[in-house]
Amino acid sequence: MAPLLDTIVGTWELLSYDMLVSSESGETEVRKLGGEIPLGRILFTRDQFMSAHVTDPRATSPTEDGAWFQARDEEVLRAARPHVSYCGQFRLFHEGENDYLATTVHVALDPN
Repeated sequence: MAPLLDTIVGTWELLSYDMLVSSESGETEVRKLGGEIPLGRILFTRDQFMSAHVTDPRATSPTEDGAWFQARDEEVLRAARPHVSYCGQFRLFHEGENDYLATTVHVALDPN
């Protein structure tokens, strides 16, 4: 598995973030999470730990009150709602002709 690990170790920049949402009627809608040009990074380490962060760049302006813990609830909501982040261990495995990556979440912004 080392050759596969060698191909993903490092920091990667997000190029797009599209979510396909299917309705009960069978129609599919594409939602551009993070806007047209989302901001995101994912980091994979050699000891198989990863960390991913994605947000809408419009949510990255500083809060008026300065420090995050002093910001008004509306400011925290503006920054946190579009932000997706988690970290944890990952494992690589091979089934059939395909390679897979699976993660175990240790910490996430969304508790669900």
